[in-house]
Amino acid sequence: MSRRHPPERVDMVVGADGAPAAFRWRGRGYIVRSVLANWVEAMPWWSGGIPIRTAGGQSHLQGHLHSQLWRVEARGVTGAGVYDLRRSPLHIHVSTTVRSADRGDAVSVSWWVERVLD
Repeated sequence: MSRRHPPERVDMVVGADGAPAAFRWRGRGYIVRSVLANWVEAMPWWSGGIPIRTAGGQSHLQGHLHSQLWRVEARGVTGAGVYDLRRSPLHIHVSTTVRSADRGDAVSVSWWVERVLD
């Protein structure tokens, strides 16, 4: 059985490869035991594009936004479960700003729990 949730923000710790390693959700800590699947989805068209600055200092949108999903098996104090986690470059809620090494522009990154599988 699967329970879909309205996306809920989580505090994420990622490994060197960018995969989820641990997260905090609803006040509880979870350790990722294994990554079961990983895929990329295009975000809705109304999310716009990625803002970048040209050499002349003007800003414009380029490309479509994508989010990366991870299906993980994680263990918390109440036992183990399977969770779908979304890494999103843009979201309406509060997010963490990180610097993109290849372009030098600021990109907002946030993590969300989207589904819990029983």
